[in-house]
Amino acid sequence: MNKLLQIIGNKAITALSIVLLLLPFSAVAQTDSSDPQTICIGSIEYYQVDYTENGGAGTTGSTYTWSITSGAFAGTLTPNQGPAGSSNRIEIDWGASPDGAYVLQVIETNNGCDGPPIELNIIIQPTVFATTSADICIGETYTLPSGLTVSSAGTYNDTITSLVTGCDSVITVDLNVNPILTAAQTLTICDGQTATLPDGSTQSTAGDYTTTLTSAVTGCDSVITTTVVVNPILTAAQTLTICDGQTATLPDGSTQSTAGDYAY
Repeated sequence: MNKLLQIIGNKAITALSIVLLLLPFSAVAQTDSSDPQTICIGSIEYYQVDYTENGGAGTTGSTYTWSITSGAFAGTLTPNQGPAGSSNRIEIDWGASPDGAYVLQVIETNNGCDGPPIELNIIIQPTVFATTSADICIGETYTLPSGLTVSSAGTYNDTITSLVTGCDSVITVDLNVNPILTAAQTLTICDGQTATLPDGSTQSTAGDYTTTLTSAVTGCDSVITTTVVVNPILTAAQTLTICDGQTATLPDGSTQSTAGDYAY
């Protein structure tokens, strides 16, 4: 008897065909005849043959023997999952089976005679791993590939569904949170002068001034506090008495012989 392989759903039986089906938990009346079939690591799948016969229990008088004949299978086969415990349906928990190629085989036995094996090629897709790093400033949030937002530094293992394989992709994100940099400086000027702050602005009045800049290193805020000290102009007075014809030496070293007020 010719064997036609099919996965996911019910089948149309012909006089010369028996169909092998892969049934995910939610599958109802869908068909997929492609071979090989792809599944994800650790998935649990249902497979069945002769589903339209004998109320879904397979051919009357037949028993079905299932096995994995190729591949490093490390899961569990649970038989007799059909109606009333019939053997035409099996549950396979692929468990820790690594990614790679597998062959699922079922043999129908009727009246002591074995039919030819039905085989289905199955490919377990690998879990995709990737690593990336990101930097944010304190007070900001970072959106992981899954859409979850975080704000604390650390390593995040984020799981999303691959658009290529339909299976899990695990993306490790190393998140660094840069602090706000702070610094302080003191500028001393004389009365009437101006002090230039880090942002280029000027001040002539004594006081504390806060300037916020973007750090060229981290891209985050840098806060610089500038203390402006304004020293007053010092004044003093003195009287020098000389005789006519003499000279007086002023504080800057110059001399004067004429009476009067001189400011320096």
